[in-house]
Amino acid sequence: MLNLKTILNKKVFTKLNGEVVVNLIIRSVSFLGIKTNSGTNYQVTDETSMRSDLISQYYYQDSSFCDLLLKYNGYSNPFAIDTNDIIKIPETAILSSFGKDGQALEIGKPRKRKQIPYFNQLLKRIRLELTF
Repeated sequence: MLNLKTILNKKVFTKLNGEVVVNLIIRSVSFLGIKTNSGTNYQVTDETSMRSDLISQYYYQDSSFCDLLLKYNGYSNPFAIDTNDIIKIPETAILSSFGKDGQALEIGKPRKRKQIPYFNQLLKRIRLELTF
């Protein structure tokens, strides 16, 4: 069984009817402030295709880093890695900081929402053009 830290550390909330639900919408990991293109290149083989746990076990001697390794490489689906894909293997310190000292969901700095004033202006212009 895979112990996926990105799922285990998700926040939960309680519905009005008392049902406890895991919030799967909020981002699991943010690598903002971390150089995500650093690390060793690894080419996925037939044996490790769809088996990020084996890659994690080989490089970190711990299969529990498999989900963070996938997130580091932009994968959300653990079965999406395929033969001949190239993934980056970061240093252990980058992935091992996840979930320690109250940093349940963040590696690096928290991401700020961008204000998009240009988008709002563009939307107004499109609405004006459509009301010809």
